[in-house]
Amino acid sequence: MKHLRLLTLSVALLAITSAPASASYDSATSNPGAAIADALLVRPLMLGVSFAGTALYLGTLPLTFLTNVDEEAGCALVRAPWWFTSGRELGRFDAYEHP
Repeated sequence: MKHLRLLTLSVALLAITSAPASASYDSATSNPGAAIADALLVRPLMLGVSFAGTALYLGTLPLTFLTNVDEEAGCALVRAPWWFTSGRELGRFDAYEHP
């Protein structure tokens, strides 16, 4: 039963990270090997990085708000990692932020 739960969680995590709604795959500009590596390796890893960046932003929010750098911190710690995780095309690693 424990293995079934782990397998179900793994499949759900893979489905969430490998096929986000805003990401797409363009075969004319992307390498299929890079797209597969992106879907199976990079996006699940970046999911953890995005959660960690969001937690760091929330933890430092009182200080960044008082020093008036909250927008820059939000962009660097929240928006850019989440966009890299789920907003870019599969296999395209040169785009770090929404243009």
